[in-house]
Order: sequence, then C-alpha cells, then structure tokens
Amino acid sequence: RFKIPHEKTRHRALTMDQLLAIRDYRGEDFLEQWRDVFMLMFYLRGINVKDLFVNAEVKNGRVLYRRSKTGEYFDIRIEPEAQAILDRYSGSTQEHLLNIMDGYTDYRSFGHAVNEGLKKIGTVKVVPGRGRKLERTPIEPDLSTYWSRHTWATMAMKARVPKEAIAASLGHSWATVTDIYIAYDNQWLDDANRRVLDYVAAGGVPPDASQASRL
Repeated sequence: RFKIPHEKTRHRALTMDQLLAIRDYRGEDFLEQWRDVFMLMFYLRGINVKDLFVNAEVKNGRVLYRRSKTGEYFDIRIEPEAQAILDRYSGSTQEHLLNIMDGYTDYRSFGHAVNEGLKKIGTVKVVPGRGRKLERTPIEPDLSTYWSRHTWATMAMKARVPKEAIAASLGHSWATVTDIYIAYDNQWLDDANRRVLDYVAAGGVPPDASQASRL
C-alpha cells in the first residue's frame, strides 16, 4: 500500500574538457596507469571493472566477454586508442588483459586501487613547510571507474549516435517487443563506438548531418 520513492541515479558523466584533461594527463607514474585503465574502459564502451578484470579476453582484434551483471555477451572491436593501452601493459602470463592487474587478488581490490588513483588525477603542488605535504586539485574529485560508462553514453548522444545504438552498445533493452527479434550487427555497434572516439578526438565537434545519417 505504500510507495517508496526511488532516488534518481546520479549523473556521473565527465564533460568533454574533463575527459580530454584525463586523457592527456601527464604526471605521476602511478596515476598515469589509472588514467590508462579509465580510458581503456571508455574505449571499450564503458566496460565495468569486474568484467575487465575477470571476464574479458582478446581474440582476433576484439574484446569478448559475458557481462557479470546481466549475462549478456559483448563483442567489441579494439580501436587503435584501446590497442595502444593494451600494448603498453601487455603481460607474459596472459592471465589478465593488463599486467598491472597481476598484483591484485581480485577485482574488488583492483577496482579500489583504480578509484583511489582516479580521484587524485589533476594538478599537484608541494606545500612549503615540514613534511613537504602535497596539495592536489583533482579534475573530478568523485571520479571512479563507473564514470566511464556514463561518459561514453553521454558522448555518444552528443556525437549523434542513435539512441538504439547507444542502448545496444551498453547492453540495455531499447524496445518492448521488437528487440527480441533483432540480432544486433556488430558492425553497427563498432561504427557507433568509432564515432564516439572520433568525436572525442575532434574535441567535441559532432559529425555533420550526412555523416550522422549513415549510422
């Protein structure tokens, strides 16, 4: 008899300026590696940290995984931006996609380390006095791995990717009945991701109407 109101999910999307600042961050080595993890997650359409750590594998230039949360299968083309990060952290054991994951026992400890690092990315200066205390001004003080998914979806919308392609790329149902009968074309979703990455590379310049209609 009682209706309990649900709080709307907080919007966790970076602005274009923030995303570019993170992508182009140059600073402490231990923060640069967390920058790369975040950007890889963004380049892989907002893959979550558990799937990146546990489920994802590379085959024939694609990242394949079954999402832990929903059981849905993902097959994502590795774009050059993502490949550069995979190459930078390639390991000999092949246990994980990135060799920096090998030092963690599970995805929770890895995700905690990433999130703590992401919150520190930004400018830093030494405060004069005893102990040489560091004063940080983060790009986004609440940044976490989850923001990669929200940011990808937001950038896709601004890049004029159709809502159906955004939903399918994230593994969301976008219709009530018709989606049951549609086998999504990987090429369609690959093109959507490429458009998002091109939009970011262009600093937020959307495609013209003729390009937008091709997707």
